[in-house]
Amino acid sequence: MSGTRRNAAVPVVLRPVVAVSSRLRTSARLAVLVLVLLVPGVGATWAYSSGVGGQIAFSAAEESGVRVLRPVLAAAADAVAGRTVDVAAIARAAAAEPGLDLATQLEAVRTA
Repeated sequence: MSGTRRNAAVPVVLRPVVAVSSRLRTSARLAVLVLVLLVPGVGATWAYSSGVGGQIAFSAAEESGVRVLRPVLAAAADAVAGRTVDVAAIARAAAAEPGLDLATQLEAVRTA
């Protein structure tokens, strides 16, 4: 009767797990528990590191854009002041940041 009473206290969904775990030694149970807890931990670590990596990559691209934007703003200020615009400085800044792929935009500035 105690076996029937013990099974009644275990939810139906967990009965197969209890049947398997009752046959395992304590060390094997602990190993399974470690694995069960380790898998979500590794998944969460991977998700966090890939999210942070994306933010770092975006910040690096933003910093590259700022390095190109400085000579562009100086050229815009020269144009507003009526001075000659130094397109070569813009071309040098764009060439220094090939990851931004500014060839089309630079050609539009040259033709304008």
